[in-house]
Amino acid sequence: MNRLQAFASLSLSLSLSLSLSLSLSRARRWVGWGGVSDESRDHEDEYAVAERIDRAHADNARLAAWLAEQHGRFDAWNTRHGGGWDFSERSLDRMEALIREHVTSVDDLFTHERTPMIQVACWYVGEVHNRTRGTQWRTDPDPAASHPWSARPYVIVPIARLHAFKDPEGIDYDARPRHHPLSGFLALLRDEPAAVQGALRSALDD
Repeated sequence: MNRLQAFASLSLSLSLSLSLSLSLSRARRWVGWGGVSDESRDHEDEYAVAERIDRAHADNARLAAWLAEQHGRFDAWNTRHGGGWDFSERSLDRMEALIREHVTSVDDLFTHERTPMIQVACWYVGEVHNRTRGTQWRTDPDPAASHPWSARPYVIVPIARLHAFKDPEGIDYDARPRHHPLSGFLALLRDEPAAVQGALRSALDD
C-alpha cells in the first residue's frame, strides 16, 4: 500500500470513529445523560443509546433521498455499463473491473465521487451486501462538515445482532462492522490489481 492509500485508509478509520463519537454525544443529550454520572449508565442505557443512533441513521431524509436517486439512476447505469447487473456476489468481480477501467487513482476516485457512475456503483455494492448478507443502509442525518466519511451512506448488520460483535479493546459498545462501498473501491487502486482480485466479494464477510 502506498502512502496515499495508507493515508486514505487511516483517514477513513479516524473519520468513522469521530462520526460515531459525535452521534453518541448527540444521542446522550437526547436521552438526558447531561448530568448523569458514569456509574448510573448501565448496560441497558448503552443499548438504548446505540439503538437510538441506529434508528436515526436508518430513517432520515438524507438517506431516503440518496437511495431514491440511485435507484432511479440504475436502469440507465445498467444499460450504459453492459446490462445484466443482477446483484449477485459474482457480479462484484465485474464491478472491480469496471472501477479499474474508469478510475485511475485515489485522487481520481474522489474527484469523480459525486458522478452518477460512482454513486450508483456504491449503491449497487451496498445492495449486494444487503441482499446476500442481510445488512441495511444507514447514514448520519447530521454529518460533521469537516469529516466527509460521516456523510457517506454505509451498510451494517441490524441492531438486533449488536451483541454478536465485540470490540477487542473494549472501547466501542457498538462494534458492528460498517462497510462504506467507496472504501472498497479504494482497495482496488493498489499498484497490482491481481493482488486484490476478489476484494469486493471478500468484503462481504469482513
